[in-house]
Amino acid sequence: MALRELHSSLGPEEKTQFIAAVVSLLERRDPRVFDELCWLCDMLTIEEATPVLMEMLRDKEFASRHGVEVAVALSRQGARQAAALLMSIVHERLNSPSLRKRRNRLTHPCLIALARGTPIAVAPYLRMAFEDDMRNGFKSWPAGPEFYWGGTTLQMLMVEIVSEFGADGVELIKDVFRGTPAQWEAYLREALSETVRALVEPGPGGISPPPVSEEAVQRLREYMELLSPTTNYVTPALPPSDYDGELVEPSGIPGAHRCAGVPMDGNAERCGFRSIVACSQSDYRSQNEGATAMRRNVHVIKHLQGWAVVLEGNERPSYTTRTKCEAIAVGRALAAHGQSELIIYDEDGRILQQDSYCRDARPPQDEGDL
Repeated sequence: MALRELHSSLGPEEKTQFIAAVVSLLERRDPRVFDELCWLCDMLTIEEATPVLMEMLRDKEFASRHGVEVAVALSRQGARQAAALLMSIVHERLNSPSLRKRRNRLTHPCLIALARGTPIAVAPYLRMAFEDDMRNGFKSWPAGPEFYWGGTTLQMLMVEIVSEFGADGVELIKDVFRGTPAQWEAYLREALSETVRALVEPGPGGISPPPVSEEAVQRLREYMELLSPTTNYVTPALPPSDYDGELVEPSGIPGAHRCAGVPMDGNAERCGFRSIVACSQSDYRSQNEGATAMRRNVHVIKHLQGWAVVLEGNERPSYTTRTKCEAIAVGRALAAHGQSELIIYDEDGRILQQDSYCRDARPPQDEGDL
């Protein structure tokens, strides 16, 4: 907020110079400051960066590494301008027979950006995304509807549609999901519940909910009540992800430990989308100066609104979760795949446990000890 106020206090000429400097730095694609520049574009709604960001998305090699940050940096107006490009990326991936490609780390951020700019364009993909979650899973363990919580792509897409079209948007959602199998209704109901929550309650940091009519919210609630709240169907577990967030086959992860059916704290607060955490790892690094540079240790730390999995050297989390057990499950898969260390911290930031998945691995401790 302070940065936004500072930017607003600049005179017209100073503001022009500042924006020009940000765009110029973006064009250089300097990895040392790239994430921060994308964050600035998002925070300050720098429309002038749109052509540069679009060019980055067209560069497939660059987009494979930094596309998530680029998609998030697009403003609503920028996403509207980039709608054809975003739709091309989304359509190619969601229609792929490969689960790895459909769940490519760039797919859903581009889908969300498309919804921010042109909500009606994502309507054909609502059912596709939902059915993919139901058939192939959405967590790293077999999960029931109680885990289909806020922050899922489906919920974000529905928020954008209802915010834009009101009651007509609700009717569109009902048409899209007409004929949903009864065994999936409880999952859809949970997604609708979270959509209502996002439309009426302040977001992380006290962000005001989007303007939407009471009629639209009421119709959404009525539709939700028509769906069954219970089911015996449990979605399968997703394969673990590698360091780049790409799905990998379980057989490709030697010694991976997954927490199947980990109980979660139903009262835990939902963590905000794109939450940023700061992680101090100096104490641990001082004990491991001889570690191979190519190995990136995995840290499970307390998050402002849950728990986070952070790769060593990063300031932002790779994953945010509601509970510690879920974060540990993801962290184990990443550490095992990268043959590195898993370091688990307590709520006060002290190291609680270290498990090694290197070739000279120490046996992982029993999770029950945590």
